[in-house]
Amino acid sequence: MAATQEFRAPNWDTHVMGLWSGNSPFITFEDPAAERTTVRDALEVLVAAKILTSSQYDERGYTLFYEAVRRSFDIPWTGISPRMRRLLHAINSLHRPKNLVGAGVFCGYTFICNAGASLGPGACYTPDRVVGLEIIPAEAARAGKNVESLAPGHGSAIVCGDAAIWLAERCDFNIDLLYIDAKSIDFDSRKPFQQPADWKSEYLKILEAALPRLQKGCLVLAHNSRNAATEVGDYLQFVRGEKFHTSVNLIVDDAGLEVSML
Repeated sequence: MAATQEFRAPNWDTHVMGLWSGNSPFITFEDPAAERTTVRDALEVLVAAKILTSSQYDERGYTLFYEAVRRSFDIPWTGISPRMRRLLHAINSLHRPKNLVGAGVFCGYTFICNAGASLGPGACYTPDRVVGLEIIPAEAARAGKNVESLAPGHGSAIVCGDAAIWLAERCDFNIDLLYIDAKSIDFDSRKPFQQPADWKSEYLKILEAALPRLQKGCLVLAHNSRNAATEVGDYLQFVRGEKFHTSVNLIVDDAGLEVSML
């Protein structure tokens, strides 16, 4: 059984993004110093869980990344709060995955929040492979343009297709960090979720497809671990079970992020 923990940040429930809120990706909920403190506290929980070895990330690199994204990215909407953006970038800059896959990257914003630690302004290391998977053709095209605008000739790949199928049939390398934010249902509708008897969430389908490529010490990050806990309950049960070594639910905002180590 995996060791499981939960971190709840102060005022997590007031940091709400989504279609219904009309929030810009660059909205400000709090003073930057408070945001840094909350993210540092979340990282310390990951250090205590032996998922990370340090909470001291490159804050200057993060600032360069953020300013570049704000200048160049076309983002129609996002569920990534400012706290989550900083947290994702910090985890990647500390873990430094050589091979990273993002499943469900939409316009490329969630992808670059992860991959920005390895490409573009503020990058702190050089990866081997960075792949973003998006099933909606128009958004995959937008993601490609966005990433190219940030880091011309970056060498990463935005692939249009079903993430589970691509991971099962086309992935030919081991993965050091897998980020999942792929929705088979509308998490943002706020309608009650009715789970069929044979239900399997897209999150779990993607994880199961990727498992042969995940090595010991690999990190798996799952967005919406709080606001979609019912919808992705099968996934959360799996990563908190015997297959994974440790899993921590970081509730820094309304959405939450489950960080699991194999």
